[in-house]
Amino acid sequence: MTYNVRSELRIDLMAADGSTAFEVFPNFRLSTAPNCTLHVNQGHGTAGDREGLSSDNGFRFSTYDNDTSITCAKRYHGGWWYSYCTNANLNGEYLTPDTSAATGIFIRILDKMVQ
Repeated sequence: MTYNVRSELRIDLMAADGSTAFEVFPNFRLSTAPNCTLHVNQGHGTAGDREGLSSDNGFRFSTYDNDTSITCAKRYHGGWWYSYCTNANLNGEYLTPDTSAATGIFIRILDKMVQ
């Protein structure tokens, strides 16, 4: 997908309270299937990637039926590169603001559920 191509990833976020942020990750790439290992450097932007996507660098993509992360994909209802179960999951369920973010779309850089 992006393994041999120099790519940049930009993520734009909006929290349930309406606050917005973005993060840009230079030199983003994924290895080929079936593992789709994430290769990403520290991001920069208004979100502050302190423990978000860059903490998942070097991890394989996990799904509910191919969970390489000790059940994180099942627990958080979405496929992701789980280095730790709760740092980021931008493929979780869309939840309303009054719902617990435990299984929803989440990234620690905002410390909030994002939509």
